[in-house]
Amino acid sequence: MYYKQIEIAKFLVKHSPRWYRVASLAMTYETHEKVIRDWLNDLRKHGLIELDNHGTIVRATHSALKTDFNQPLFSKA
Repeated sequence: MYYKQIEIAKFLVKHSPRWYRVASLAMTYETHEKVIRDWLNDLRKHGLIELDNHGTIVRATHSALKTDFNQPLFSKA
């Protein structure tokens, strides 16, 4: 699973510099893989990305690529 998270992180870095901060952490520390997974699940639930059966991003909307990891992704209210 960790290998796939690295591939996802590389995808995010390639498509938008805003993803770089957390993606680089995920590639450095395996413990951060849950951070990436949680964000991807939220993006998927809101229809901003599609994941294949292996957890690899196969499509992402422009809104997903502009997401700022420094802010909450969606309000919990």
